[in-house]
Parts: sequence; C-alpha cells; structure tokens
Amino acid sequence: MLYLRMRDCSVVRLRPSLAAAPVGPPTSPLASSNAFRIRELQKRMAEIALNIPIVFLTGHGNIPSSVQAMKGGAIEFLTKPVDEEDLLRAIREAVERDRSTREEQAETRDLLRRYESLTAREQEVMVHVISGRLNKQIAAEMSITEDTVKFHRGHIMRKMEADSLADLVRMADGLGIRSLQRPAGP
Repeated sequence: MLYLRMRDCSVVRLRPSLAAAPVGPPTSPLASSNAFRIRELQKRMAEIALNIPIVFLTGHGNIPSSVQAMKGGAIEFLTKPVDEEDLLRAIREAVERDRSTREEQAETRDLLRRYESLTAREQEVMVHVISGRLNKQIAAEMSITEDTVKFHRGHIMRKMEADSLADLVRMADGLGIRSLQRPAGP
C-alpha cells in the first residue's frame, strides 16, 4: 500500500498496487486547491516513476478534483458513503491493471536483454533482416559474404528466441527498432 501525502505531494511506499490519497473537506485548507494538489501528486508520482493505478476516495469530492484525478489517470474517484461493490470493483480493476502493466514491463525488459545480447554486427544485420532484405542483398550492402549473413541471421533468431521472421519483426517493433527504407525504384 502507498500513502500519498497530498499536503507536500510526498509518497511513502508500503506495498505495491494500492494507493490511498486524502482529499480534504470543503472547509479545509486542502479543499481550495484539491485539483491542484491531485495534479501535483500525480506529477510527483510520474517524476519518481511510480506508475501504479490510483483510486481516490473522499467524503468531500468536487467536480474539479474528480476531473483532474481522472485526467491524471486515476482508476476511479469515489465519494463517501461509497457502495462496497463499487469500491471493490475499483480496487480489483486497479490491481489487475497494475499486474498487467508489470507483466508488460517484464516482457519488455526480457526482450531488451535478448536484443542487448546481440553483437553490434548482429544488430546491424537484424535491421536489414526486418526490412525484408534477402541474404544476397544484405551481403552486398554490408560488404560481407552471404554465408556470413546466414551465420548472423541464425544467431539473431536463436538469441532473440524468434520462431519466424514475422516474430522477429514484432519484437523489433516492440523495441522501437525501425526497418530501413526501401530504395526508390527506377
């Protein structure tokens, strides 16, 4: 659980996936700037790369605060008294979104680890391969033999754990690696 201090926008990590953020009553010093404090809190969380879903729960919600919270990516902005099912649904959604995000991040880290295991030459060949170039074309463009291209291509597929060229292209896209532009034809 996280406790998010609205007053100074500080964050204390207690356990991942859950967050509690107080939003003050209309007569409190927090109320006049709840929307601002929510924006600052969410900005501070982004600065420290704390990417967890938030469910705001308050007894004193107002439209500007709820709009700001939702624009900042909050799962839900609930006001007391809250329906137990609504709260449980929001918490389940937050936990599921956090789990999904963590899985995606782990997959991306693993993909990056595999790509970084390639030599510089293999990375260069990979760009040509995902661009749809034939081994003969790659060899001519890189001034290497076709056998050397086949050798590198085999290593690339093995190290990247790609089952097909289409699989390798999807991986490259996931890493943000762009294919080469085809030269203009005659």
